[in-house]
Amino acid sequence: MSPKTDPFAILPDMTAAGLCATVLDREAHAFAAGLAATMLTDDPEGPHRARVALRRLRSAVWAFRPILRRKVADRLNDRARALFLMLGEIRDADVLLDAFVGPRLERVQLAEAAAGVRARIRHDLRDARALAFAAQLESLVATGEWQGRGRAARKLAEKPATTLARDALDRSWSACAADGPDILTMPDEVLHDLRKRIKRLRYLVDYFGPLWPGLAEAAWADDLRAMQDALGRYCDLKLAAERGVATGDPEEAAEATRTAADIWTGFRLRQPFWRADSAE
Repeated sequence: MSPKTDPFAILPDMTAAGLCATVLDREAHAFAAGLAATMLTDDPEGPHRARVALRRLRSAVWAFRPILRRKVADRLNDRARALFLMLGEIRDADVLLDAFVGPRLERVQLAEAAAGVRARIRHDLRDARALAFAAQLESLVATGEWQGRGRAARKLAEKPATTLARDALDRSWSACAADGPDILTMPDEVLHDLRKRIKRLRYLVDYFGPLWPGLAEAAWADDLRAMQDALGRYCDLKLAAERGVATGDPEEAAEATRTAADIWTGFRLRQPFWRADSAE
């Protein structure tokens, strides 16, 4: 789809306000689609896609907070987090079922348990009026009610999006780098936190990368995706082990962390693409 026909296209000459509105609108639509699949089908991609949209939305709120109304930002973040946690119960049940390689009877029991979780959470999502959240977010975008009212916020919103983007990417990258250089020596709790920070950085690169289109931006996006996948696989296998679910190859989790560690080593030697053309 070309930028001319894609309503969510991100263009290099966008203002901060224009980019923020585009991102919020995109995640509202993505969440609505994932939620609809969750409510109407048993496809594990439904809750996964809905959760990704919510996590991306929270990352956007974090990045664009300087130009958001504070009450709106807090409300969006809290609501997205609550729905994310609810959907997480379905996601965990699906992960355990997918990872299981044991006897057929135990697999049937896991499948029944997952179906029970899905039915309960669907009921909770209806009670929480989850679908209305997407409509509320779209309304905020359409009316402009998300925009901060202070002078500094208005001034920043009118500037090229690169101004806000550089600061957000710097903060996100610094938070990741603070966890240290060697993934293989990190305790599990640190590795889990790094995984979340890597996700945020990846989403910000998705949002802001098109402001600096080129090979450097593409390389960051590809490697962040690969690192997130490797850390995600490690965490899924660890969850299964903690729940006593047989997962097959005991070396798979270690291999996943080695893959992430190799990518991480390369990252720490690389110049951030968003600073390549900056004299700062």
